[in-house]
Amino acid sequence: MLADCPKAQARVTRLIQLLGQIEDAWHEGGPATKPRRKSSRGATISGYSVEDWQGEPHLVEKRDSGAQPFRTPKSHFDAVVDILATASEPMRFEEIRTLTAKQLGLSSEDELPIYRLRIVMRFLDREGLLKHESRLYQRAAAVSGFRQGVAKAWRARASANS
Repeated sequence: MLADCPKAQARVTRLIQLLGQIEDAWHEGGPATKPRRKSSRGATISGYSVEDWQGEPHLVEKRDSGAQPFRTPKSHFDAVVDILATASEPMRFEEIRTLTAKQLGLSSEDELPIYRLRIVMRFLDREGLLKHESRLYQRAAAVSGFRQGVAKAWRARASANS
């Protein structure tokens, strides 16, 4: 349908460019300089924890609004960490999503909800383990330091609930 309408194609292309610029602006600055961001509803991330949910450990992202927390299973968390640990160059979010879906054995990245990856990315960013610049993500340390930092951050959240 878009192929039949050059004006619509141009508008969609422009919207995608604008969304990229918005994402870049959202993620500018390192973890030390990044203020706690408020969503359009006024909620901020109040913290992370590791909790058993439906028989599996999950990384839980809580918000100060009291809304239902976001959860991502440890299997998804580990897959994202593996992708980032083995990356030799900075990666775009969609590339991370595609590789994570493949590692999880999903037939398509569409089966992997975006929010599950965003939870992991925000957590790693907040812990100072992930750098995000110009829509590209990369670990903030060498592979061994990155994996050690991730394991330490996970254990800290898990032990807080014990």
